[in-house]
Amino acid sequence: LRRKLDENIVASLVSGDWSKVDDGFDLLNAGLIIGDASGVKFEADRGWISLDGEYAIASETKMITSLTIYKVIEKTAGRLRPESRVNEFIDSWSKSESDMSCHVTLAHLLSFTTGFSKIGIDRVNCYTPRHATTWAACVDELAGLRVVGEPGTSFRYGAFHLVVAAAM
Repeated sequence: LRRKLDENIVASLVSGDWSKVDDGFDLLNAGLIIGDASGVKFEADRGWISLDGEYAIASETKMITSLTIYKVIEKTAGRLRPESRVNEFIDSWSKSESDMSCHVTLAHLLSFTTGFSKIGIDRVNCYTPRHATTWAACVDELAGLRVVGEPGTSFRYGAFHLVVAAAM
């Protein structure tokens, strides 16, 4: 949808005429809000979706969390950067240059490209309610995971990346 509407959105932000965006927003059961720093410029809903409704967004929170962390980066005056290594902030993380996990950066975490083994992630207990733990203990458990691919070269979807990124 975004690619379909990109040109119309940019033109509407300049002109204030949102009719082409409204016409192009033809998804069934969806809501759309467009704004800038000054506030909401356009909003519409279709089908059973209402902009006033509350919905469980589940995995979409990962993208919201990643974007929020990027906003936090802006406020750290350079202390936290996308290229910051995890081991600069988390003591339990490997500092051995020969260990690939030593090279995992915040950017790798936010793009889900750390190189962690799927098998190792499946064995992490801190995500399950019956293994309640603290956030710090969960991050320490994740620090023990094996990195099997060079960070930045393979995508592995999962919330564990954001648990570590938020701890940084």
